[in-house]
Amino acid sequence: MEPLGIMDDISWYYSREFVEQIDPHIVMVHEDSNHEGNIFIMRFINGFGVKILQLRLDTPQPSLFVVMVLKFNGVKMKDYHLAQYSPVPEVNWVNGQEEIIKLCRNVADLPAYRR
Repeated sequence: MEPLGIMDDISWYYSREFVEQIDPHIVMVHEDSNHEGNIFIMRFINGFGVKILQLRLDTPQPSLFVVMVLKFNGVKMKDYHLAQYSPVPEVNWVNGQEEIIKLCRNVADLPAYRR
């Protein structure tokens, strides 16, 4: 797999190569940022999703990412909470594209969550 340059900017989230690794499980995506860093939220058809936070560090590349596993409980993009007690840990510290894709696939493959 060729690196997507994910350490350079946030646009890798919308790259065709990244999305193809997880599609067709994606229902919605949302990009945002705050004082902690860039945020990307993906919602999957099974009612779970991930929130990817690229931390802004004062160190040279590579960046560090926090990937949180979410359970959605409504139709809006921000109707979620941390997915406690799922087979995938709710908070994961990762530092590369392959780890993020693998984690997203694991979450997308969880059994469907029903409220």
